[in-house]
Amino acid sequence: MMSGSTQQALLQKLLRTTHIAQFGGNCYAYGLLAAGGIDLITENDLKPWDIFALIPIIRGAGGTVTSWSGEQPETSSHIIACGDQQLHSEVLKLLRNAV
Repeated sequence: MMSGSTQQALLQKLLRTTHIAQFGGNCYAYGLLAAGGIDLITENDLKPWDIFALIPIIRGAGGTVTSWSGEQPETSSHIIACGDQQLHSEVLKLLRNAV
């Protein structure tokens, strides 16, 4: 869940600009992303064990995964994962200052 008014406002903006939003899914959602079934995952409260094994899968499938500030995902609990670099760049602009 997005916490704080800034993150809530960003969540509402993402919901308005996406075609379909789904909550939950955990590891299955990352598998869908790697397989091309979905385009974007944002997370704001991951633990290292939640994401570390998924990073090489996403990157190996041609996707991008970073923190909300654009840093390596291993350094943050706030994650953006995208199957498309252009979409990642657009979402990163939106979320970069939200943490």
